[in-house]
Amino acid sequence: MLAEGRIYAYCLLDESTRLAFLGDVIRIGPAGMPLGFASIGDILLSLGVAILCWQMTKSASGTATGENTAQISKNEKQ
Repeated sequence: MLAEGRIYAYCLLDESTRLAFLGDVIRIGPAGMPLGFASIGDILLSLGVAILCWQMTKSASGTATGENTAQISKNEKQ
């Protein structure tokens, strides 16, 4: 399909391709009809965003139930 030009926005690697290791080489979807392709950089970027989101929710939930809750209760009594 790719060689026939039936997949939009992709082209085959050839000898003139620079930095071929950065290319989209991981197929996403079933073998007969791929949804797209990804590179190692795409996977690492997605992993980094997922870790960032996890860290942000982890720290936000930790401050809401940690020392701040005790401090708020202490201030309310005063």
